[in-house]
Amino acid sequence: MKFPDNKNKKLDDDRTWRYKELVDRLTLLDDIYMKVFFKDSPECAEYVLRVILNKPDLLVKSVSTDHEIPSVGVKSVRLDVYAEDSEGRQYDIEVQNARKPAVAKRARYYASAMAMASLAKGEPYGAMRETYVVFVCGYDPFGKGLPLYTGRVACDQDASVSVDDGFRFAYVNCANGDKSTELGRLAHDIGCPNADAMFSEVLAKRAKSVKSSITFEEGSMIMTVTEELRREAIREGRAEGRRQGIKEGREEGIKEGIKEGIKEGIKEGELKGRKNIQVESAERMLQAGVPVQDIAKYLGMTAEEVESVAALA
Repeated sequence: MKFPDNKNKKLDDDRTWRYKELVDRLTLLDDIYMKVFFKDSPECAEYVLRVILNKPDLLVKSVSTDHEIPSVGVKSVRLDVYAEDSEGRQYDIEVQNARKPAVAKRARYYASAMAMASLAKGEPYGAMRETYVVFVCGYDPFGKGLPLYTGRVACDQDASVSVDDGFRFAYVNCANGDKSTELGRLAHDIGCPNADAMFSEVLAKRAKSVKSSITFEEGSMIMTVTEELRREAIREGRAEGRRQGIKEGREEGIKEGIKEGIKEGIKEGELKGRKNIQVESAERMLQAGVPVQDIAKYLGMTAEEVESVAALA
């Protein structure tokens, strides 16, 4: 009779429990999970874009994830979530959980790639479609405390002058946490791992469906990549911290050096000043016929120093 291998069963149970725990922790700020979440789900992309861009009538016609825009000889672009609406406008939704430099230039590059891909050879520039690049950030990307940063090209001298090139950008600060607004509630849902705690029925329904249907293999893949991205973010954060620390340390060192230099200069100046006064006093006392030993005693000098002054006089 063959007895069940309880040890292996326990390992399988532990692995399953660990897998479930990790999957339960996933949020839309996790890059891979976000792509799985929005794949073939235009209604979710539509809801998110409506809230962020304040376009309640926006209708998403199609959505795709890991949308690649190939380029020859230059840096290619892979968009997290690409969507088009019923008016022909195109959207890129990017998740940004870790602080990275040049996020605004990254948005500009993505918009340029989308514009290039949408304009056929021979078409006039006026045929370029309106393009939106939306960054959903788990932190405040510009450090001003705003829940949302949006903008477009404008004339510096006169805002009424139209220089609109059709590019729009939006950066959502999910760290803001103001749940009194629809945008704040969306930001909460984006960072919320529990579907039952979400405000949006559309996102909650999708979250339950996706998390319950992820296979063990898919979940392992998602978590492996997600954990690697987190580790990469930690590494980048540490490296940035070191760079910042070195910079601040150098600046602080320069400040301290200047302070010490000033102190030393003052001290040296005082010593030279006192020395000059001693020399002048010694000269006058020598001229008055005061003995060398007495001069040394009164001025705090050595006899040799007084004699040196006498030799130069």
